[in-house]
Amino acid sequence: AQYQDGNPFEAGGQGGAEEAPSGEAEPAAVSRAAKRKAAKKRAKEREAEMEAVEKARVEGAAPKTEQEFRALVLASPNSSYAWIRFMAYYLSLAEVDRARQAARDALERINFREEKEKLNVWVAWLNLELLHGQPSGEDAALRLFREALPTCDPKKLHLALLGAMERNVEGARDPVARRQAV
Repeated sequence: AQYQDGNPFEAGGQGGAEEAPSGEAEPAAVSRAAKRKAAKKRAKEREAEMEAVEKARVEGAAPKTEQEFRALVLASPNSSYAWIRFMAYYLSLAEVDRARQAARDALERINFREEKEKLNVWVAWLNLELLHGQPSGEDAALRLFREALPTCDPKKLHLALLGAMERNVEGARDPVARRQAV
């Protein structure tokens, strides 16, 4: 096999580049420039495609399956936002116990130094218990509140519980539950 200029990687050689038909002799410089231009164009297209996929993932493409949510919390284990979205996913499927388990998992996996993130998960879990707790939402929320109290800033947790109870119509009307929280 003969190579143009002795280099198998230049145009016209057999190093992966196509040879010009015998009647159409192209100068090597023009062929190289055309190939570089085409390669740059392909690279820009790939980059634009990757940007579009990443933008969709970040902006609006919410996870839709359990596996996608698991991947989300694995990618961001200290993000209370990701864990709370995971809890909301289970609630949308009426899987209250699995939502509770997601909250437990979040509290185990979020770094102990991320106090605000942990507080966010506790508050979300308190809201869950107020809405879906058994035998009553207030009792379940107060039990959970007592469990959370040693791990969080007491003032922030009290305020969060009172705010959640005010948003919950039954909790706002129940003065006994409000007194127990304070």
